[in-house]
Amino acid sequence: MSSKKTSIGGQAVIEGVLMRGKTAEAMAVRTENGELLIESKRLKKRGKITKIPFVRGVVSFFQSLVGGTKSLMRSASVFGEDETSKFDDWLSKKLKISAVDLASFIGVALGLVLSLFLFFFLPQVVADLFTSLKPNSFLYCLIEGGIRISIFIAYILLTSLLKDVRRTYMYHGAEHKTISCFEKGDDLTVENVRKCTRVHDRCGTTFMFLVMIVSILMFAIVNAILGSFGVEFSGILGKFFRFGVKLLTLPLIAGVSYEILKLLSKSQSKILIIFKAPGLLLQKITTKEPTDDMIEVAITSFNEVLLMDADQTMPVKSFDVFGTVETLLLKVEKILKKGGVEELVDGEWIVSRVTGVSRSAIKGNKQSVTKQQNDQAVKFANERANGTPLAYVFGDADFYGYNLRLIVTF
Repeated sequence: MSSKKTSIGGQAVIEGVLMRGKTAEAMAVRTENGELLIESKRLKKRGKITKIPFVRGVVSFFQSLVGGTKSLMRSASVFGEDETSKFDDWLSKKLKISAVDLASFIGVALGLVLSLFLFFFLPQVVADLFTSLKPNSFLYCLIEGGIRISIFIAYILLTSLLKDVRRTYMYHGAEHKTISCFEKGDDLTVENVRKCTRVHDRCGTTFMFLVMIVSILMFAIVNAILGSFGVEFSGILGKFFRFGVKLLTLPLIAGVSYEILKLLSKSQSKILIIFKAPGLLLQKITTKEPTDDMIEVAITSFNEVLLMDADQTMPVKSFDVFGTVETLLLKVEKILKKGGVEELVDGEWIVSRVTGVSRSAIKGNKQSVTKQQNDQAVKFANERANGTPLAYVFGDADFYGYNLRLIVTF
């Protein structure tokens, strides 16, 4: 089959894959009991600023950072209890923001601070300790850049040792393989995707490596210019001044790196392989060979975006995630305790009633709960907490194998 390019890109999330197209994005997640859930949404129309060379790279970087953090949190919600707190309600009413948005903002902020410290401030401190070269010399910038790249590679290697991160890297591999299979022109089947490469020219790992390389040249140029004007780099103030200059230069570095990534991804020339090779080698660490069920998740997400880009009338989908059977029981028991109900076994009867799961199989059950099941269980629990006998809550009762309908009269 003939090869074809696509603008669809993606990222790995918690036990799933997010794919983003021109007009829509979709996230597919595999639950603990093996269910495949999918959520999709329409993307806002891109402004003119996203088409301006160099500027578009900076905008794209921050949009991916914020959107990626929200997607990670949203995918994580599949495995937790969906229960709003008083703080959530206060944020919504007083500040007109959700707890997820606030947590995303804090996550992005902390992530940026950590990244700036690890990859820009720390290399500068280490370089100052082990060399007596002037900071405005090219050799100093080269040494500092080498330290920065070493820290970056060490960070990737260390995180890959964590079990949860390794699974995310496997989903990252599934994402790349799926896109590669489509661009190769093959049908998106598990068998075809499994044969494809897990490295891709447009990967964020390659972008980050390009940022490291471009920063060496950019910082060298800026330091040389400042040095020619007699700017002093020594002392504590000099260190913070240099760090401040790096912060101001970062948007330009991101913009230039993005344009280089775009150019490299458009060409398959063997001459350019020397520029692509480092980023592709790093992807061997940040992507792992996925299992077949992970590939299925990636294919589902990709196909959903493909259909939504082709059909603007196609409706969006929602996870409608309300935790698991196990977490629903905890929620119901909490309501019963608050109402002074001592027979917590009633909670098991309520959950069993709305989910169809036998009482003996409730504890430890990871089956997903729908919104309808959640709402019904909460309704039953509140009625029971208010003193209504369980049989009257259900409206029926078993009597020697007979199901009797109960009618309450006053």
